[in-house]
Amino acid sequence: MLTCSIADTKAHLSSCVASAESGEPVLITRHGRPVAAMISAQDWERLQAVKSHRRRGLLALVGGWEDAAEWSERVDGLVAARSPVRPLPALE
Repeated sequence: MLTCSIADTKAHLSSCVASAESGEPVLITRHGRPVAAMISAQDWERLQAVKSHRRRGLLALVGGWEDAAEWSERVDGLVAARSPVRPLPALE
């Protein structure tokens, strides 16, 4: 990840954008502390997709995979096979 101060980012905006566009995020700092980040539009879209599915869990993201139905069935099978009551550990 490329790190630039605000002043450097202003002075080299085109190269910072090019770095972010090529997939290398740019961390923007003020007085040495991170204050913002520049990422590609593609990464931004992925983050927005994750954010919108966050409350529905990981399986909400599975729909984007080719074998999503198979994975969903596997997870459902694993959940169904779990014992609803877990035994307490032995106290010695």
